[in-house]
Amino acid sequence: MTGLIVAITPHAVAGVYVAQHGTPVAGQPVSVEIAVTNDGSSAIVNPLADRLRVLLVIGAAPREVVLEAEPSSAAGPANIDPGSFRARRYRLPVPADVQGVAQFRIPDLGNAFTLVVAAPPVVAATPATTTPAAAPGSARSASAPTQPPEPSTRRDDVISTFEPMYFIVGTRGGTTAKMQLSFKHRPFGEDTRLRQWVPALGNVHFGYTQTSLWDIGKESAPFRDTSYRPSLFYLEPDVWHTRDQRGRLSVSAGVEHESNGKDGDNSRSLNTVFVRPRYKFSFDGDKYVALWPKLVYYIEKSDNSDIRRYRGYGELNLRAGDENGFEASVTWRKGTSTFGSVQLDLSYPLRRQRDNAGGYIFAQYFHGYGESLIEYDVKRRSQFRLGYAIVR
Repeated sequence: MTGLIVAITPHAVAGVYVAQHGTPVAGQPVSVEIAVTNDGSSAIVNPLADRLRVLLVIGAAPREVVLEAEPSSAAGPANIDPGSFRARRYRLPVPADVQGVAQFRIPDLGNAFTLVVAAPPVVAATPATTTPAAAPGSARSASAPTQPPEPSTRRDDVISTFEPMYFIVGTRGGTTAKMQLSFKHRPFGEDTRLRQWVPALGNVHFGYTQTSLWDIGKESAPFRDTSYRPSLFYLEPDVWHTRDQRGRLSVSAGVEHESNGKDGDNSRSLNTVFVRPRYKFSFDGDKYVALWPKLVYYIEKSDNSDIRRYRGYGELNLRAGDENGFEASVTWRKGTSTFGSVQLDLSYPLRRQRDNAGGYIFAQYFHGYGESLIEYDVKRRSQFRLGYAIVR
């Protein structure tokens, strides 16, 4: 029996995944691809170095080997930003005396466990096996290309998560649904010429968030309003950290446009400049608290010139919970002349309930003015909604 069996365990940074490329044979190295995802709220510092220490456990006697990054696998950025991931290929040396199941642990990646089933050396013992090299080759041809394609070396260029993405439903004052889609993109990848000339461009991001309120309980189920928020910002994920790295400060700053895409009397739009520091402190394994204020300055707000009375000049977000468990988030806005709004988000990962499930159970409570942009100066009844989140 040949191949890799992958067993993934929870990791403080989010997830560690290992996949095999090629057929593992005792006494020969095998190519493995290690991917690390970051669903947390602070950067992961250099998790995929050129060399990774591995403890190979065979029976009760562990031995230390070193994974060497393949030359064709680009180093990429040293850190992984929140909502992003990195993958890299390594050569895993398989000892000649391994037959059956072995286990290797990667201490630097939080003791992720992977089980390797290595075939014994192939020898030409009978006429039926006169071409021993053909056996591994034929096995590969039956299950995968002889030369599998190399993984992309531009993983830091792909679209990644930004703000929470969810679909939730509530019934107070009529049945309504609220949904949000959000992503961010790093336009200057590791191998772009401009970034090589100006490394700071690697921290420039384009963000986009779209939030809709849907009156599904009304006839024809119209959308009450949709807010479109493109932004361009600079993110420095590690401005400062404590000596033990349990506390970390990051800062983002940029410009943001928000509008509802309508015209005439229903048109709402504004342009702002914002600065958003975030301080996160981790403790007791994966538990953490984070303070995330956002300060804004209005460049243009002609469609809603008095919006500062209801939104003020920013918001304050406080989060606390477990990276792999329950999380609570409170967002508070204070207008300059009246009460603003408060929003409470609660989430719990479904993967803790069912091994094959993903995403989160997501609940949200909103109270105050301006749940949608068109109603920035309207205070509706407090609303509780429940549903599903892809990203929290």
